[in-house]
Amino acid sequence: MPSVLYFYSSSEATLSYEQQLNYHEKYLETGDIKFLHIIANSLRKFITFRAKKLTDNPDDLLDLIEEGYLLTIKALKRYKKNKGMITTFVCTAIDRGLKRYINNNCKNFVIPEKFLRYILIACHIQDFSMVSENHHLSDEEIADRLMISIEAYQYAKKLYSITPILSLEEIISFQHFYTSTHDGLPPNYQDVLPCVDYDVENLTTNQYYDKVDKLLNNTTKKQREAIIIRYGLEDGQFKTLEKTAEILGCNRQNVDALIKNGIKRIRNNIPNLDTQRQI
Repeated sequence: MPSVLYFYSSSEATLSYEQQLNYHEKYLETGDIKFLHIIANSLRKFITFRAKKLTDNPDDLLDLIEEGYLLTIKALKRYKKNKGMITTFVCTAIDRGLKRYINNNCKNFVIPEKFLRYILIACHIQDFSMVSENHHLSDEEIADRLMISIEAYQYAKKLYSITPILSLEEIISFQHFYTSTHDGLPPNYQDVLPCVDYDVENLTTNQYYDKVDKLLNNTTKKQREAIIIRYGLEDGQFKTLEKTAEILGCNRQNVDALIKNGIKRIRNNIPNLDTQRQI
């Protein structure tokens, strides 16, 4: 008999909590895993939503969604009625499982850009507060200065904490923030944060182009070209490894190696890069 995955329509699979419980009870009675697939299919959109919150990298997203589906099935096998709502139980399992999966498998993991901006700006705000006021800001104070919710800021911190390696955007921005002058302040402070709003949406645009170019000078010609295309440093369009390989006329594995080695060369040429800043 074909798997329920192939004949069950997830687009029409919205189930109430009572329906979810009913299918789960049928699974417990019969041991037929198709009932768990019916529940999991009803949560497809939810699984996709959780995965999209964890990455902007197209190469990782499909893997995360598929892994999230498998985690859902495993969670449903462990579920008991006294553990609360099925969706809540599954959500916890997905978040924990995807964190482990990212650490073990997504070596080029790139967190969503807006969350990365929050973390970078928070580092800067914290440094400035320590220098000017000798005061370590709380999460609530930083979120208030960023004009975002405390939940959004803490979620950004959580994502940043599980990133296995620095993304290119982090390398560029951390080097900019932590090249300090003799008084401990980043250079051109007013250029970085020109207004009280901290210009969150435009922080990593024109003012960093010259810094990007200098960093890329540490790479070979092929590495530089692969990084520029992959991360959209000229046209602003992030590309998958497959698309980058197509443009360069080589295979995905070669592109992946070029980018990894290029970023490694950049990191090795950035003195005193501290990736464990306390924010």
